[in-house]
Amino acid sequence: MADASTAKRNPNPSSSETVASNDDLLNQILLYLPIRSLLRFKSVSKHWLSLITNPHFLHLRTTHPNPRPSGLFLYRYSHQIHPDFDFLSLLNYESPSKPPFKALTFIHDPSDLRILQSCNGLLLCRGLHLYIYNPTTSQFATLPQPPRRVLTPLRCFTTFYAYNLAFDPSKSPPYKVVSVNFSCGLPDHYELEIYSSETGLWSPSGDPFTGDVSFNLGVFWNGALHWISTSGGDSLYFNVDEERLETMPMPPIPDGWEERRLRYFRESRDHLHLIEIYGPHITQFNVYEMERDYCGWFVKYRVDIDAIPNAFPEMIRSSLDPSDLHYYQFVILDLIREENDEESFLVLHIPGKVIRYNFQDKSFRELFDVPRCPDNECFSFEGSLNFSGWFDAFEFIESLAYVASTAKWICFQEKQEHHVAMSLTNYKLLYSTVFQPPNTKSSRLASVSEASHHHHYHLALSADTIASNADLLTKILLRLPIRSLFRILTFIPDPSGLKILQSCNGLLFCCSSQTHNLKRKYHVYNHTTKQFTMLPTLGFGSPRPVVHGVNFAFNPAKSPHYKVMCVQSSNFSSEHYQIKIYSSNTGPWRVSGQPFIAHVNIQFNGGVYRNGAIHWLSIRGDPLCFGVDKKCLQIMPMPPLPSGYDRRWFNYFGESGDHLHLIERYRPPNMQFNIYELERPFRVYPIDLGSVAAEFPEMIPTRTIAEHLNFYKFVILSVVRRETIGGGGQSSFMVLHINGKVMRYSFEDKSLKKLCDFTASAPGDL
Repeated sequence: MADASTAKRNPNPSSSETVASNDDLLNQILLYLPIRSLLRFKSVSKHWLSLITNPHFLHLRTTHPNPRPSGLFLYRYSHQIHPDFDFLSLLNYESPSKPPFKALTFIHDPSDLRILQSCNGLLLCRGLHLYIYNPTTSQFATLPQPPRRVLTPLRCFTTFYAYNLAFDPSKSPPYKVVSVNFSCGLPDHYELEIYSSETGLWSPSGDPFTGDVSFNLGVFWNGALHWISTSGGDSLYFNVDEERLETMPMPPIPDGWEERRLRYFRESRDHLHLIEIYGPHITQFNVYEMERDYCGWFVKYRVDIDAIPNAFPEMIRSSLDPSDLHYYQFVILDLIREENDEESFLVLHIPGKVIRYNFQDKSFRELFDVPRCPDNECFSFEGSLNFSGWFDAFEFIESLAYVASTAKWICFQEKQEHHVAMSLTNYKLLYSTVFQPPNTKSSRLASVSEASHHHHYHLALSADTIASNADLLTKILLRLPIRSLFRILTFIPDPSGLKILQSCNGLLFCCSSQTHNLKRKYHVYNHTTKQFTMLPTLGFGSPRPVVHGVNFAFNPAKSPHYKVMCVQSSNFSSEHYQIKIYSSNTGPWRVSGQPFIAHVNIQFNGGVYRNGAIHWLSIRGDPLCFGVDKKCLQIMPMPPLPSGYDRRWFNYFGESGDHLHLIERYRPPNMQFNIYELERPFRVYPIDLGSVAAEFPEMIPTRTIAEHLNFYKFVILSVVRRETIGGGGQSSFMVLHINGKVMRYSFEDKSLKKLCDFTASAPGDL
């Protein structure tokens, strides 16, 4: 033991000990290691794993611009659902490395799974769903389906035509996918949708436009996606960040030709290249490169492969005339730019072989053999090539890029981080729910400071106020007892009675208890100041309207004004919805956007406001969220549905401390479940209420079988999210109703505390 203790205090540690104990030095060394070595080093220790997977390290590792592809995945035409790929190593031809995969089996997809695009290390794949796949790390992400929208002016529904990936890790870790949509009723009429891995959502971009381009052959370069028109029309490029569509100049089509003879269009090391071959000398052609300011194309390389047919006569189709464009059989698979431009080369496919052609000295050599596919496996005429063109060859670039969306539901087992300073979300907890409303005694804090008075009576907070009063207000507010503000809503006489629809950051959204929703009156009530206002009557422009839900949005940290969203439809079109918005700033109800389609099981009457959007769950079909300020409707990502279930079983959906929480329970025993949190980083609190059932046997009804989903009788009333404050705060907890008792369950120590007794309306009722 003495030796070990001495070793720990060794004043002259070895160089290896110095490196191991210095994270900065270790990071610098790891940055220069090959990616394959980093993948192996993840298993050295948990500490090394945390260093290598740290987002900052990954960003530094991927900021080297213009990476060279280390191989090509070559797709063969086949009737198989998961066809094999040939892998061509571009690093060591004599001793090629093991291919990352032979077939796309990273997920069981019953449809025809295909690669659509390769972009800086990530593959965009499509089968039954869209996937982003990193073949280096074997990680993948399943993208949500873009929402179907109505194209104006004919109100035809969109069809998803093409998808393109935009990813540049040297500038930003998140990636984007652009969906090009069109309507069968509007030829050449397109709209764009953009998916961002940062938000995990699709959003519409720009106005509809017309075009005649090959959207399924998009190339990402210079921050934009590029599409070529082979018919001679305008080619286009779309700046993804600026969401700007522009016309791309093209070389003129030679006289006598009506269409472009496109043979290659791709990016290499931050250069955009184009090859068109017209004839009569198809073995002689130019490689064009685009100017970065899009002023035009210039000739980068002049190619002459006349000598190749002499060495490989199988290229020649002797049955055709030498002037025929198909007399020589060859396909350009890729163009590789090297750091030394004199070493740049083309990768060509001829029948049964893949060869390399050097631009500088016009030399060529065979790289490897490719067995020709049987004629009955080919989709073209007899003697066709295995690969139709560059769009059947996908570059493999080693990358550690993280593919999962940064806005989705995910489980975390670790405890909450402890923050010393009290954040804005802690104050918003004082206004969180009706069950635990703001303390009326806190109103007396108006005399403590002008800032406190401003906070409680004007519902507006400033960063300076929080910084100057955080310690004082935190200590006082956490120690004030809580008592009920009201038992019934009597702030305005209403013969039908009043009920609360929603609580949002200190305000209650209420309505009359009319059974007919078209006759209801809506009110906004501040239960702290006893102030209220009545909203103007909803106007209905459609015959026989149906109100599916009215939702409230209020964030005093950003604006003192609130908004109310009404989702309605006509009886003649029950799945065709329209949103109307009322703003306390502008006044009247206004129609927002175009009508949209949603599943009949979506719960518009249970919306939750968080992060500037109203979120709606759906028992079946896609859940939605509506950006209140941007007036943008998007699909909300959800945890995967367990196998064997065709619908969702929700037990709780709410917001607390600016975090969105979801609870679903499926298989018995339903005392074990997760609380999902939609946040960056994402968390889930694993819950096990087994000990609670032992303490409260009244949770177990005598007439229900144990396999029943609702065998245990309890209701989740609220999830309260808290950040601990200087060690003296309270951890996050859940509020449960158990047969006449309201209990508090702490996530941190699993403790249970009774808050109050609650008299049920009838014996046994919850």
